[in-house]
Amino acid sequence: RAHIFETSPPLLFLSAMAEEAPEYVQVGLQTDEELKDMLEWQLQATWPKESPILESYVPELVQLTAGRRGLALDVGCGKGAFAGKLARLLGPEFDVRGIDLETRNVKQATEERPDDLTDRLSFEEGNAYGLTAYADGTVDLVTCRSMLYSLPEADKVVQELVRVVRPGGIVHFFCEDYEACTVYPASEGAARLWREGMCDAWQTMGCNGRMGRSIYTHAYRACKALAVERPNISTTLVPIDTNNTPREWLGNILGSWRVYAGLLAQNTKLMTESELAAALDESIRVALDPEGHMCWLNTVCTVRKPA
Repeated sequence: RAHIFETSPPLLFLSAMAEEAPEYVQVGLQTDEELKDMLEWQLQATWPKESPILESYVPELVQLTAGRRGLALDVGCGKGAFAGKLARLLGPEFDVRGIDLETRNVKQATEERPDDLTDRLSFEEGNAYGLTAYADGTVDLVTCRSMLYSLPEADKVVQELVRVVRPGGIVHFFCEDYEACTVYPASEGAARLWREGMCDAWQTMGCNGRMGRSIYTHAYRACKALAVERPNISTTLVPIDTNNTPREWLGNILGSWRVYAGLLAQNTKLMTESELAAALDESIRVALDPEGHMCWLNTVCTVRKPA
């Protein structure tokens, strides 16, 4: 079992539902509303850069699903905002199922589902470490976004998502890399937060704040473990910066991370809570300042199973 860390405000933890899967905790600190706000701001910033990648899959998926309905899973769907966008992008011939460990997330996502998507967008409880409801090679597309960095033994999840995708299908990972976040001009404290502090704390918690640069290797090893021959694995850097994203959005994203200061301070000796909070506040000011520049590099990793 992964560690649970005492924090305030309340810790967001995810307990396993699947009987055959181990029990893990997704490390986090936000209340429900804080988490929803953070994910919505991040999705607003990332969707214009990520959606063309998703659109590029469509011709392959249309060919793969010729003569039948397609099936896509969004694993770790949260409140369902991305799953809704995915359902619209894939069109009426695809069923999209959002999967989340938290009953309350599934409930809220279902309640807030747009009326015109009720026949092809659904939400269910499930454990990313063990998608026991899905046999090997039965899903056309799996997406997993903004989750792996906060999971202990994330390689197990990567392997599970590759397992359920059918030959000719696609797995789409969107992964953060907190060390690949830069702000300028910045004091040594703000620079150190992104260079070392953030990732050191995640590592102490058994997680990987540098998942963006790690995901290719995780995907390769997953394919090897599953005896997938000649997989096509590619990566695309997705920069979110003050040149391509409204400064207010970046300020809101950083502001939503502000509640992590206490949790991070408990799990790194490199910076105190006050130093972490000051570094985040300075990063927000830089993001909002017309003279400042912020850039956060994320990675999309696409795994195509050979047909």
